[in-house]
Amino acid sequence: MSNKVKDHNNELMRLLATQEELDDELQQCADDNGPFGMSIRHPLVYSICHNPQMNAFVNAQLKQKQEAVCRAEQEEDWTSYIYLHERPYRLDAFNEICWKLEPQVYWELLGDVWVDSENIYQNREEWRDLLEFSDGCHTEDRMYMSREEDRQVFTLTPEKGGLLPETVIYRGYRHEDGLDGFSWTLDKARAKWFAKRFPHQDGVATVATGKVKREHVLAYHTGRGELEIVALPEHVFDVSVEEFEDD
Repeated sequence: MSNKVKDHNNELMRLLATQEELDDELQQCADDNGPFGMSIRHPLVYSICHNPQMNAFVNAQLKQKQEAVCRAEQEEDWTSYIYLHERPYRLDAFNEICWKLEPQVYWELLGDVWVDSENIYQNREEWRDLLEFSDGCHTEDRMYMSREEDRQVFTLTPEKGGLLPETVIYRGYRHEDGLDGFSWTLDKARAKWFAKRFPHQDGVATVATGKVKREHVLAYHTGRGELEIVALPEHVFDVSVEEFEDD
C-alpha cells in the first residue's frame, strides 16, 4: 500500500473518530425522513444513510469541494467546475457559468451534461432555455453538443452515413405530455423499449413516429447503445402515435 493511500485512510479514520456538529449549509440540505433514515443532498456533497459519526467527514468534504470549485472558476476549468457538483445539480452548475462560455465550449459542455443526466424530463424548462440558444448559432457550433465520434452525421452526405434532409425518428413514452420531450431515436425498437420499461407506471405504452429536418437536429448520441436524436418538439412534424399493451 502506497504512503498516499495510507495517509488517506488515516485521515478518513481520524475524521470518522472526530465528533462535531454538522455544517449549517449541510444541515439545511438534510432530510430526517428518508427511506433509509437521515440523508444529505447538497449540490456538492451527498450522504445517504447519514449518521452523526460522519459529520466531520462530510464537513471536510464540503470544504474541499468548495475550495476546488472556487479554484476551477478562477482557472476557467469549466469541466471540473461542473463535475465537482453532484449529478442532479450539474445542470444548475452549467446554468451558473454558461454565459461565460464560447459557443463551441458551450455546446461541448452542454452535451456532456445531457449524456450524464438522469432527469432530463424533470428539468425540461431549464433544458429548453439552454437548447433554444441554438436559434442564434450556426450548425457548426451546435454540432459540438454531440461527441466527436458522432459529429460526422452533420458533415457527411447521406450516402456516406450523414443524416437525411428529413429523418424519421421515434419516441417512446407513457405519460400524457410525452410528445413534449427532446429525446428521440432512430431505432423504433429502442423507442418501444423505453415506452414499456416501466409497466407498473400509469399511462399507456406509446411510440410516436415523426420527422425532423437535418438543420433542426441539435445533437446525435450513440452512447449507451442508443441512436439518440435531440430536437425541440416544435421541430418534429408528421407525427403519428401507436399504443402497445404491456407484456
